Amino acid sequence: MSRKASMSSEQDCKKVRILFVEDDVDLRNFLVDEFEDLGLEVQSAENGLRALEELKKNEFDAILSDVRMPDMDGLALFSEVQKTEYKKLPFIFYTGYAE
Repeated sequence: MSRKASMSSEQDCKKVRILFVEDDVDLRNFLVDEFEDLGLEVQSAENGLRALEELKKNEFDAILSDVRMPDMDGLALFSEVQKTEYKKLPFIFYTGYAE
């Protein structure tokens, strides 16, 4: 890949804004740092309720959410987002539980 193409990819990547929703503070901070090192703009929230507040204040290109969280879990967050103008926003779930 040419240097010019590589720079273009980095510039395009920096425009992507992710809302990362995770209740574990250490994991949240670690992954936010990792995503930012990749050139992504990341805002985080500790649960679905806080994520909904962030959606009211900022625009995002995608939501990456844990499934199990206190106060409002990822599935409830997804359900609430589907009722808003952000319903077509890519939504990615992950979990540390096998069940």
